[in-house]
Amino acid sequence: MTFYHGGKAGLAIGDAVVPAPPHVEDGCPVCVARREGRTLTVGEYRRWLQQFGPKAEPVLNILRDAPDWAPVDPPSARQAVYVTTSLEYAMWYAARSRGDLYQVKPIGELEPSPEDHFPTFTVSRAVVVAVLRRAVALNRTERRRILHLWKKADARAARAKECAQ
Repeated sequence: MTFYHGGKAGLAIGDAVVPAPPHVEDGCPVCVARREGRTLTVGEYRRWLQQFGPKAEPVLNILRDAPDWAPVDPPSARQAVYVTTSLEYAMWYAARSRGDLYQVKPIGELEPSPEDHFPTFTVSRAVVVAVLRRAVALNRTERRRILHLWKKADARAARAKECAQ
């Protein structure tokens, strides 16, 4: 299997990927909520986005069907390195902070992550085996592709949950 990690910029082949400290960026509503010890809700995020007028419409459209109480990017459940077999999901994580996209070799026992609907695992650390892309910024086509894959992953998870009940 090939594993990917999107995150901290500047790593090189052979460098260790270790659990990251919490991210806090000025002006980021998710970061403000985390600093306050809570998770931002979709409703709060919608209200924050409205200050950007028509520029925010694409994101508001994505959130259209999400309930106001739903969490936006809750903090990770555990201090671990998250790796995925989905190149696109790792790219999305890298793009969150203009970080880099890596192919990695997991070190330690792979544990499936129940937090994600994409195939994601946690490990104690990983080693960079290839740098695939620096300073990731998604273009419109990449964003649409990831959104499409995300919706499919969410639908699969919802079907699995229904079958389990």
